[in-house]
Amino acid sequence: MSNKRDRLTRRRQRRLREELVDAGIALPAAQGLRRSLIEELDYARFPPLHEGVLHAYGAVLVDPEIDAPDFDGTFTTTEVTEPVVLRRLADGRHSFVLRHGESASLLLVDTPHDREAELVRLRKKSNHASTAVVQRRDNGTVRVIGPDGLFIWDGARWWAKPYAAPFARAVLDAVPNAPGEILDSLLDFCVHTMSPADAGACLVWALDADSLDGVTGLNPLRPPTPIPHLSFSELAKRAAIRQLLAQVDGAAVLNRSGHLVAIEAHLRSSAQSHVSVVLDPTHGTRHAAARRYSFDHQERIVFVVSRDGPVTVYVGGDEIAAIQQSTEDHEAPPDVDD
Repeated sequence: MSNKRDRLTRRRQRRLREELVDAGIALPAAQGLRRSLIEELDYARFPPLHEGVLHAYGAVLVDPEIDAPDFDGTFTTTEVTEPVVLRRLADGRHSFVLRHGESASLLLVDTPHDREAELVRLRKKSNHASTAVVQRRDNGTVRVIGPDGLFIWDGARWWAKPYAAPFARAVLDAVPNAPGEILDSLLDFCVHTMSPADAGACLVWALDADSLDGVTGLNPLRPPTPIPHLSFSELAKRAAIRQLLAQVDGAAVLNRSGHLVAIEAHLRSSAQSHVSVVLDPTHGTRHAAARRYSFDHQERIVFVVSRDGPVTVYVGGDEIAAIQQSTEDHEAPPDVDD
């Protein structure tokens, strides 16, 4: 019976690798990490059924060819136990199986890791590029925060999304005077906090203004709503900002320091912007307003988060960065394990 079960597992894992390749998702280059990732994905996709319930699950995987991570000393692990026991202890929120080659232990975290941004930060705490986080949620979706980006099984298909950080370079090339650390925070918020929230948003970063009074180009007939200043650089405040932006229309306005100073702003555009700016017909009115506004105010960066996830950055009427999910075909690497 055991041999039959092992054969079925190997066949299922082989099909899983093929699914990922067909979805355009590249597996990690490190062979040891790739093998453990497939094993954990297989368990996450097909967990044991207990009393009619498929339980949540989580694992953190580290390339066995590198030193075991200490997660900056923030996390603690228990002694090594049997994998079957560890998996029953790992809920993918407060507890994760920590795999490093053949060794496994339990990784405990102080706060719940329910959202994409929290899982991205958990992976970063390993201080190793060759680290991946696998999470199965109660609704059956499976997320992987991997070395090269995120990929998600939504119950019907796999799709991938890149990290925010690599796109900062393109924005800084267009606006060299933009504070880099604040830009990183804004991109991280848009891609990993706002994008998964199933809500659209538009953010105007006014690099030339310290307060709302210095922000021009807003419709005076629809004055924006001032709010207490909230900094995007402070992780503890991002959830509140996401909650706020998901419930309002119009644009959010940020000052040079990256503080949110107003919401529900309606952007005004010049006649020249209507003539000069070529719009993308696949985008709607939020993108059109943002792009034209950025043409009129070239010292400002405008971020648009679509309700279905993609993030677009406009500067000077141009699309500087487009961060979106992908399902493009991808050829299998020659060294895929059997």
